[in-house]
Amino acid sequence: MRGKWIVRGIDTLNEKVGSYVAFLIIPVIGIISYEVTARFVFNAPTIWAGDVTTLVYGVLVALLGGYALLYDGHVRVDILFERLSPRGKAMADLITAPFAFVFVASFLWFATEIAIDATASREVLNTVFAPPTFPLRLILALGVLLLLLQMIAKVIRNVQIVREHGGEAATTAKGAKQ
Repeated sequence: MRGKWIVRGIDTLNEKVGSYVAFLIIPVIGIISYEVTARFVFNAPTIWAGDVTTLVYGVLVALLGGYALLYDGHVRVDILFERLSPRGKAMADLITAPFAFVFVASFLWFATEIAIDATASREVLNTVFAPPTFPLRLILALGVLLLLLQMIAKVIRNVQIVREHGGEAATTAKGAKQ
């Protein structure tokens, strides 16, 4: 298959990123547990826990889009999609891919602009703790790029499925005529 090394490389990249980033849920749980204990047991809430939790969870969400696509974790209308053959599923994905590409490419453009602006201005959250947000903005742009790369891998894979199953359908139809 042409492009097999590209698909394998993108899949491996998103697999590794997803596998490592998933561990960020541990500090999120720890911070939330600390805040709940501090607030309700010792009546001493923190000014930082909510902001840090939001930022760390933002990294999780931003970087796991490509991983979710790799494992078909995004939302779709399964009631229709699951009734299709493998070739039909691949065709449906290929028909909707241009719309998804336009959306995600636009998202990448805007996320990159926002990341550049936030970095230049050293943007911070508008809270008492005021942690910097520009690292998260950069990570969001990176996450959208990972999603876009995974979309490219999925299109390459779906084209291959259509070719493989299209040949079988043509052979079957040709064999039926004889």
